Amino acid sequence: MQKIYIVRGRTGACSDRTDWDVAAYTDEEKALKHYRSANAKAKELGIYGSNTINRAYIERMLVARKQKSKMGQLDPKVRCECTGVVYYVVIVPILEEVPEVEPPSEVDPSQLSLEEVEDHAHYGMTPEAFLKHNG
Repeated sequence: MQKIYIVRGRTGACSDRTDWDVAAYTDEEKALKHYRSANAKAKELGIYGSNTINRAYIERMLVARKQKSKMGQLDPKVRCECTGVVYYVVIVPILEEVPEVEPPSEVDPSQLSLEEVEDHAHYGMTPEAFLKHNG
């Protein structure tokens, strides 16, 4: 099975985190070279990140505002929060056909347990609010 190797960037933390696609390769070594080069460049510019809040965290935020444009063609769309930026590779199989799947069954919210409701609840809704809204 063929695979595609996607180089991705990440900045921010928790709900404030942002990930973006930088480049895609069919050659794993090229993707790894790009990922290593982007992280090395981010380190060189002082914007390589971690989620630790300390003096370096604040300094990195100030540096990031000035330095992120210097990533150049390694990542023309670079984003950078005060947590800095990191790069990684995602491996995705290339499929020729869409896999067959069973159609989803209809869910009757009034028949769900609270545990099942939590699995189906919309973000930010408690199970009780979900049942009231849908039941």
